[in-house]
Amino acid sequence: MWKEDLGKVNKKAADSLADPSEYENLFPEFQEALQAEQVRFRIVCVLFFILCLYLSVSSIFPSELFMASSK
Repeated sequence: MWKEDLGKVNKKAADSLADPSEYENLFPEFQEALQAEQVRFRIVCVLFFILCLYLSVSSIFPSELFMASSK
């Protein structure tokens, strides 16, 4: 997608860009980066789920249940 967009502006520049799937030797840690991105995405999804769960529970119960007693 980005290569096609660049090709509209400068075809020679777009043609000179290496694709990680075609030239793995030029991107030695590309697979590790993809795996790290997948892990990050899963963590964000879990955190979003926890936030949604918290918001749904806190809207049902009074806020006093979630606050520490100062007495």
